[in-house]
Amino acid sequence: MPFMCDVSIYGEWRYSWSACQFQAFCCVVLAYIAQLMFPLTAINRYVRVLRPRIYSKLFVRKYTLLSIIIVSLCAIIAPLPYLLRGHTFTFHPGMMICFYAIENSREKQSIYRIVFFTILPMVIVAFCYFRIYNSVKKHSKMVHTLRTDLRRNTNDSIAMETKVHRLGNVPDMTVTSVSSNRLSLDDILMTKTLFAIIFAFFVCWTPLYIITAIDTANGAFDLPRQAYFFATYLVGLSSIINPLIFGYMNATFREECKMLIKALGLKRPLQVRAVDN
Repeated sequence: MPFMCDVSIYGEWRYSWSACQFQAFCCVVLAYIAQLMFPLTAINRYVRVLRPRIYSKLFVRKYTLLSIIIVSLCAIIAPLPYLLRGHTFTFHPGMMICFYAIENSREKQSIYRIVFFTILPMVIVAFCYFRIYNSVKKHSKMVHTLRTDLRRNTNDSIAMETKVHRLGNVPDMTVTSVSSNRLSLDDILMTKTLFAIIFAFFVCWTPLYIITAIDTANGAFDLPRQAYFFATYLVGLSSIINPLIFGYMNATFREECKMLIKALGLKRPLQVRAVDN
């Protein structure tokens, strides 16, 4: 980001070749990590919502850390074949960063990177959240039906027990007791929040994907510089928008932020008074 800010001000790369390679490698690795973490998040939510019985066994601390390490290693290894073949990253004036050279964009390894780090993650995320959406919709409909029937049969304990028992026999997705309803609502809220974050990420990154595909097909950077600027700033926006989405959809996070802001606002006058005294 500091390199990009400097380029946006001066309109040129003012640093060394090594700095260009360093910036490009960091940008590529961090982008790959982000694109692989979202499928992991989608799979986590998929198992939590649709297969809760195996969730506590599968997503323990050890396996979660192991999956993060594997994803990070894959992201670090991904650009190495490009560099080991003697290629180097080059400065892209439109994107304001150093990136893969367009002359090598049609090699097989480039196609593998696009499939593994872009297309496959999007397919996994779309599949997982499509299944989650259908399950949550079905679950909400069943809970609404149960509550309606319970209101109509408040004096009929047999009908109440039958409905609760019937809801408990639905595999994996349904709640089995009143005490677990709160947990299910929290899981659904967290799933919606994570989906909004992932959706915003792909919306912000899609213009860059499209521009990269066009440049790869043409074999040159032929698009207007404004298009590259727009795509680059959208990528930066994806990092800013995450806490805003989380704060909007999570009441606990929102209240904690308010308390933090109030605490910072009260602390500053106290420091001023201490200096005056």
